[in-house]
Amino acid sequence: MKYALIYMILLLSANITLINAGYAQVRDQRVTIYKYNPEEKDSTLIATRIYIGDSLISESGKFYWSLPIKSEFIDETIIDAAREQNPYESFDSLLCETGGASAWNKYEISFDEKKRPKMAYHYKAYYEKYDDEGNAYYAESPDYTLGEKIIFIYTKHGYVEKAYANDQLIEKIEKYYGTNGKLIKERWKAYDEYNYLIIYH
Repeated sequence: MKYALIYMILLLSANITLINAGYAQVRDQRVTIYKYNPEEKDSTLIATRIYIGDSLISESGKFYWSLPIKSEFIDETIIDAAREQNPYESFDSLLCETGGASAWNKYEISFDEKKRPKMAYHYKAYYEKYDDEGNAYYAESPDYTLGEKIIFIYTKHGYVEKAYANDQLIEKIEKYYGTNGKLIKERWKAYDEYNYLIIYH
């Protein structure tokens, strides 16, 4: 009984040590979010967030998007899929086709020698159609049209991602990384409406 008790104490002590080591690795992070005025001459602090790992534990102010910033038009899941199958196509018959979203999507992506995306063309096709009399029907196959052209520009400390529609810049994302590869700053501009600076402390 005595040895069993000693063993349980040692086991509990080891578990506590492992738990403390785990918490030491998952550091808290403060993120401050600023909004620029239309002239970009000044910015205002609109929100501060505190994370532990990937979990948001505190927020003051309000910022409606998840972090880090992701493009509305392409993401890492699509890019990874295109590395395996290019062009990459997807179809979702249950998608609500509002706000420019389409059930059919096709991506043609070119990559550099490091397998990083250089240029992406996003083609869209709508599942729900309307005939000349205004009656709705569902298309049996996609008739793609170009939605956006997305350009990736790599810099010494990060990259810039630009999305164009009808030759107009509609979204620009800039990401900056530290020497350890950790994201330290983002800039997000879209639709002449969103203009934010996000700093990771």
